Amino acid sequence: MQTRFEEAVLRVTLPDSESPQYKTAIRSLHANILGLCAVIDGNPYEIEPWTPVLISEVLSKHTFDPVSFTIV
Repeated sequence: MQTRFEEAVLRVTLPDSESPQYKTAIRSLHANILGLCAVIDGNPYEIEPWTPVLISEVLSKHTFDPVSFTIV
C-alpha cells in the first residue's frame, strides 16, 4: 500500500493554477499524501525501515505545496 501512494505522489506534477487540470492534480496529490500519512500512522509504536526515507525523500518535498480548502 505504501508503494502505491508513494508512486502516485511522485507521478503527480502540478500544472499552472489557471490550468483546467490543476484541480484534479492537486486533489490527487492531496489524497495520496493523506494515504502516505495514514500508512505511517498505521504503525504508531514502531518505525518501519522505510518510514525515514518516506518522510525525508517523498513527503518533505511537498511541505510548501499550495493548500486549497475550496477544492473538494
